[in-house]
Amino acid sequence: MALTPTFLRYFRNTFWLLVERVGRLVLSTIAAIVVLRHLGPERYGALSFAVSFVALFTSFGGLGIDVLLTRELVRHRHPRTVLLGTALSLRIAGIAFAVGAAWAVAAITHETRATCILILVIGAGALVQSASLLRFHFEAEVRSRSVAAAQGIAAVVLLSSSVILVLRDAPLVGFAFVPLAEALALGLALLVAYQADTGEATRWRFSPSVALSLLSDSWPFIVGAVFVMLYMRTDQVMLRYMLGEGAVGQYSAAMRMVEPLFAVPAAIAAGLFPAVVRAKEMSPELYRFRLRGFYSVMTWIGLACALGVSIVGSRLVGLMFGGEYQAAVPVAAIYAWALVFVFQAYASGTWLRTENLQRYSLPVVIFAGCTNVGLNAVMIPTMGPRGAALATVATQGMAALLLPLAFKATRENALDLLRCFNPIGSLRMVRAYLNIGEITV
Repeated sequence: MALTPTFLRYFRNTFWLLVERVGRLVLSTIAAIVVLRHLGPERYGALSFAVSFVALFTSFGGLGIDVLLTRELVRHRHPRTVLLGTALSLRIAGIAFAVGAAWAVAAITHETRATCILILVIGAGALVQSASLLRFHFEAEVRSRSVAAAQGIAAVVLLSSSVILVLRDAPLVGFAFVPLAEALALGLALLVAYQADTGEATRWRFSPSVALSLLSDSWPFIVGAVFVMLYMRTDQVMLRYMLGEGAVGQYSAAMRMVEPLFAVPAAIAAGLFPAVVRAKEMSPELYRFRLRGFYSVMTWIGLACALGVSIVGSRLVGLMFGGEYQAAVPVAAIYAWALVFVFQAYASGTWLRTENLQRYSLPVVIFAGCTNVGLNAVMIPTMGPRGAALATVATQGMAALLLPLAFKATRENALDLLRCFNPIGSLRMVRAYLNIGEITV
């Protein structure tokens, strides 16, 4: 099996993204262990509730810019300084509005003063995190080593600040500053790397026409992000109101065993997305092979991760987080299977963006988000956190596989994803994907 120079180029790019994600996974898991054991289910549940509450609002404030920026940087339709300057301006304005709305809703609904402070501090971290958009410059150039280094610095800040706060027995609000410190470190590192690479950090400018172009393409992703966050975070909010902060703490501990792995498909997709875009522009055959091979790889990595976490990871919950979190063990075993559909969703999202079919993601995520709220409302009172985990897995499966079958434009793509569960066919597609040597990008 001969590997082409083009494949090796994208493999190296993906390798650095995976190194960064795995490194962050290790460091963030250590930080989570330290924090969870120190805070206990009740206080950790209060912190997790505030994080989820803010996320429900900032999902709208992000304006869907992330999912389009790599595509636009690869296509070179607008000057890089204009594109990044406009994207950053839109993102900052949107997140600032969203954080203000989150605080206002919390105040109107008579949340405690402590909860409102947590929301403001966590929201400030989300605002600073806007600078992470700079990573798309390096991903579009298929040079992710700088991103990996910046993310590594941020992960070290995350771990060190968590340990310091635990050693000093800091109050709960102190731990809300950890994501803010992490975001500051990441933003500064990316800014330094970008300036060293291009010297353009002082030449960014906002363009109303580019802003309108980005928003016209991204509005399905804006609405979609809201409903995705609805079925990713509503469970914790509903658990808090139905069963209290202790249940949120148990459920969040289970999530901590699984959700760091959500970064793996994001890394693979980010590393290979430029190759898929360029393949479409050069050859239908290359595009088809790369896409279907990519689907197969993502599906089987997702299955392996889900099986591993379900068998081994769930048994580590009590060992890592302490005896107080034993109730999280069966929750983690269920929640792990959402990984399969998360991997597939990232893969199919690549195809949607390449084909500019974002509009079809909208009805899918709206239906899935509403369904998740309904499933949680039914399952949480009878099954507790396990019911919330089942609702999440069911919703992820519907969004990735079943609902896209309802539309003619996305039906064949959904069938390709279903075919990936055939191990023989998937192996054949991966071999074909690796053996394409005649067409280069």
